[in-house]
Amino acid sequence: MVGITSCETDDSSIVEGMPDAVVNTDGANAPARGFNENWFGHEESLNRQYYETNVAVYYDDYVDRAIDWPFLFTQNVWDNAISAYNNVGNNILYAVFHTGVTDRAEFLTDFESDVNGGVIDIPLNDAEMEEEKTTLIISQIGKLVEYSAKGVEGSPAEDLWMDEFNKIFVYDTYLNIDMEAEATTVKDRYSTTQINGVYWFRDWFLPVYETYGKTSFLNNFYNITSQNFPKDGDRYARSMNLGEFVHFMSGAAGEDLQPIAESAFNWTEDVENELLQARVSFPDLAYPFEAVSQLRDVTVGASITVSKENGSGAGANEGSPKLIDNDTNSKYLTGNVQNIIGESDFWLQQQLTAPEPVNKYTLTSGNDAPSRDPNAWQLLGSNDGTNWTVLDEKSNVTFSDRNQTREFDFDNDISYLYYRLNITGYNGDYNFQLSEWRLLVLETLTAPEPVDYTVNATITVNNENTSNPDETSASLIDGDTNSKYLAFDFESGLWMQQELPEAKIVVRYTLTSGDDAPSRDPASWTISGSNDGENWDELDSRTDQSFESRNKTKEFNFSNDTAYTYYKLTVLDIYGDSSIFQMSEWRLIGLE
Repeated sequence: MVGITSCETDDSSIVEGMPDAVVNTDGANAPARGFNENWFGHEESLNRQYYETNVAVYYDDYVDRAIDWPFLFTQNVWDNAISAYNNVGNNILYAVFHTGVTDRAEFLTDFESDVNGGVIDIPLNDAEMEEEKTTLIISQIGKLVEYSAKGVEGSPAEDLWMDEFNKIFVYDTYLNIDMEAEATTVKDRYSTTQINGVYWFRDWFLPVYETYGKTSFLNNFYNITSQNFPKDGDRYARSMNLGEFVHFMSGAAGEDLQPIAESAFNWTEDVENELLQARVSFPDLAYPFEAVSQLRDVTVGASITVSKENGSGAGANEGSPKLIDNDTNSKYLTGNVQNIIGESDFWLQQQLTAPEPVNKYTLTSGNDAPSRDPNAWQLLGSNDGTNWTVLDEKSNVTFSDRNQTREFDFDNDISYLYYRLNITGYNGDYNFQLSEWRLLVLETLTAPEPVDYTVNATITVNNENTSNPDETSASLIDGDTNSKYLAFDFESGLWMQQELPEAKIVVRYTLTSGDDAPSRDPASWTISGSNDGENWDELDSRTDQSFESRNKTKEFNFSNDTAYTYYKLTVLDIYGDSSIFQMSEWRLIGLE
């Protein structure tokens, strides 16, 4: 993508007005004094005009060398970005300026560029320092923040906000570098812009920015997103939906932003459900919200028995199955109960499809004659149909209307297969009737938790270390990232295999680099699964990977819904020109 040339002598500049190259004043890690640019559809020779610690400014051959305001301005904006967000890629900026080559500004994060830092590429067609030009520079630096803040590649909210985060970044930057007139200009301009009828800047970003901490609020969003949103290696694994976005923004604010979101966005039931699911999936964000719960009707699929059936049998129009047919306009009715209710057993019993921790139930009165309604009962649970535990007891209950459904709550966290309603009182008629009896479970929703399946695994490799007992394959799964497996005479196809005690669905794995020599790190590999150790299904493959530090753990996600007993990691290439392979840890992760 980028060709780099460094001046080898102190020859004078070939471009009039350009300072002579003074190579021997550059530090060992200084950016190159010359580029042969080949990106964004234009090829130009570039020369470095300014360099200070973490910012290098380059001009093409056509830029007037008398224009020097971009030097300190770019430095100032970049310093502000690093101060605000701490980590923007690797915190190094290459700022490239053109005259007459392009009218379009562009950017490359350090993840994409072949230089040692992020790149902004800016048209500079006249000398004046004007708001349009300064905004262009800030905007492209804002893109680097959006796509590489906290050392994670990508913008999970890009599909939602398009360029709208960039606008609040520009406004915030102008305020931070004391350019209040320009801040007012862009604020007025951005307040008129909208996407599909939504005024993102005016109705969303500006109110929450001004209320919840300004720069620190924006930084908090990237902090909690990088810490909590799914990642795959060094990049975000997927895009956010609107509900997730509001949830993470609320976490950044420390306050529930749903009321503002409902006003700002096209709020629908689908978005509401997205937010509820986000609260389930990411429950640890630091703002007050109620745990998400669901109500399950466990009577679905149950069977019913009663101690006294309808006179015409269970299959009659008012037989006992009507109690659980989910139709409040049908009913169960039986007669001659005046001598058994309160004197001997009269009960209704459900057997569920599986034991459940019921903690709510509903009863629906019949369609006529309130004198037939129950007014007292016990609810009991059992797992054998013989030994019963009283769970709830009611007396003096009235139904104020016909076909009225009343709900009853009680505390219970024990699962039972059988539930029985002992009728201990009713309103005195010859007959007893009840339209519906439903058993319910109110439960807090929780997301599946990651489980490390490597804990009980065994490891084999096709190239064992026989010279150092401290660096054998056992170190790959010992849970210690400071130990490592080292293999000599590396060849493509080196494999390591974990056998689990039982088949498990793995959807994630981590790899930890060794303690030295990055040239020994894995760069390309595949992950496969098997249930016999012979026939393998490829589940994931990676190429051109790198570990930016020693003993660095990186997480990789893939789609899988099959349980395997064996998982194999096959290394196809290593990072450098080395005959030695090393890795500290390999863990297999599932969700339960």
